Amino acid sequence: MPSPTASSFQGQKIVIIGAGLAGTLCAIMLVQRGARVELIERQDFETGADYGNRRSFNLTISSRGAAVLEAAGLWPRIKARTIPITGRMCHDGRGIQKFPYGRDESFALHGCRRTDVNAELVAAAREYESLTLRSGYTLDGIDKRNGAVTISPVAGGASETITDADFTIGADGVYSTMRRLIHRGERADFNQHFLDWNYREVFIPAGSDPDHPWVMDPNALHIWPRGDLMMFALPNPDGSFTGNFIYPSDRETDFQVPGLMGDLFRREFADVAGLLASPEETLKATPPSYFPTQRNTKWYHGDRFVLLGDAAHATVPFYGQGMNSAFESTAELIRCLEAVEPAARAKAFATYQAKRKPNTDTIADLSMTNFEELRSNFKHVMPKARRRAEVVLSRLFPKHFVPLHVQISHSLTDYRQAVDDCARRDRMLRWCGLDLLILGFAAIDLVSRGFARLSTAPAADFSDLSSAMGETAETSFGLAPGDSMERRA
Repeated sequence: MPSPTASSFQGQKIVIIGAGLAGTLCAIMLVQRGARVELIERQDFETGADYGNRRSFNLTISSRGAAVLEAAGLWPRIKARTIPITGRMCHDGRGIQKFPYGRDESFALHGCRRTDVNAELVAAAREYESLTLRSGYTLDGIDKRNGAVTISPVAGGASETITDADFTIGADGVYSTMRRLIHRGERADFNQHFLDWNYREVFIPAGSDPDHPWVMDPNALHIWPRGDLMMFALPNPDGSFTGNFIYPSDRETDFQVPGLMGDLFRREFADVAGLLASPEETLKATPPSYFPTQRNTKWYHGDRFVLLGDAAHATVPFYGQGMNSAFESTAELIRCLEAVEPAARAKAFATYQAKRKPNTDTIADLSMTNFEELRSNFKHVMPKARRRAEVVLSRLFPKHFVPLHVQISHSLTDYRQAVDDCARRDRMLRWCGLDLLILGFAAIDLVSRGFARLSTAPAADFSDLSSAMGETAETSFGLAPGDSMERRA
């Protein structure tokens, strides 16, 4: 991670478009290195303003994000706004399966509201005299010849042009205006893909017990898999849960039919519905949101403009790495800029894209695959068997068999390198009989299901073998749908 050096950007003025997570963190890290930063934000971020955004999943901060925040001296204050997430709990309609992330709390993630993290970063940014936050302004245009940036008040009024910036960073999100302006008239490939699912927030209020206000396990990511329907919920420090109801996009019109989606929700998610005053009103409280993945081949223009975070590489949230990846990109951009003189800034931008794009493309692919695994394979025998085989090998050979999810969420190994290393390892293991081990676990699972059908007593849960060997379950929105450790009726 780059460490602050007061002279790294001394005398440089940098404009950042977008005071979201990556943009604000980048602004702080730049002023720590001597830059003057003008941070432009469309929303009203005046002191005391409501940072609420009810169209976003809660976040999980993994080792990657924590490392960058630690390097910026911000991790203690951000961590104070989080709650430890030590595992997943699957509500499959028959009971609850618990999936710890690892053998100890070092494998915990840190759950938090996006708005809490953003508010804390903005508060930290305001503490620097050389950082100016201008909220309520939108980007109108850029001049690729001289680097000028034109902005105007969202509420209306005269526009102004900033002409004295050394360069500008576009951190204005998945629907980035800066990206569109950079690409205009250039040979730039751009692809934006939407999943065929939408989501709406489901706010689950805190319980009445002041000593323990959480109505579910407060240290778990809760998952309700229902095929084409799904729901996730993460705890908040105040005892509430932020849930997200996911449904096929072609069912959006069903919300216009009185009672239809409310009845569906009660039927499929009865335990959650019982915690809500009115499922219908809860589902209507926020508009639908979507799942875009965005890739493009041009992250910068010359030595004056560069993209950061979702503006450069947006992904769906099903590996819990969107913010963590954006923070890593922030650190990489600063590292590349510090490695060259200002006159070679274009080279630094090119190096930054060359280093980050293979990794951001990789995590985007993993996130898409993870969604399909959760949606389709949660109850399938072979995926479960493979996860259990991975658990056994990880326990027997902890130094030589590190599961992919551990490398993604609990290490700083590049995403691309982690995938390539695991692919090579798995090819070798198949020659050594890995497929036989997986088939063995599949047979055990089928026998267990047979006992369950033949007896009214609880099924013999052979998945306890995984527990005995030491469970290391998937992180965040998890790729390990079948590595059950315990089951509660």
